Amino acid sequence: DFDMETIMDNYLLTNKYMTKYVAAAQLGVFLKTFRVKYAKRIKMLFVVTRSCLESFIRAAEETYGSFDLFIKNGLGIDDNTKAAFKAKSLK
Repeated sequence: DFDMETIMDNYLLTNKYMTKYVAAAQLGVFLKTFRVKYAKRIKMLFVVTRSCLESFIRAAEETYGSFDLFIKNGLGIDDNTKAAFKAKSLK
């Protein structure tokens, strides 16, 4: 009963909120190494992609039968906890 598009949208918001941290990390790497290519590579440690989450969801569904069963049995999250999380966190 999770809306996968909402989950994806919220997951991808990570990129928006990590922008200043990525820039700071890139600057730090550049100042220590003076190598632009190393500074650019650090970004991949912070950026999330649609394909990464899609792969994770596929693996969870293959292992547990559905993403909801992964939430319930894999993570041990009951319906009350799930409802509280959705009300507080998902936009």
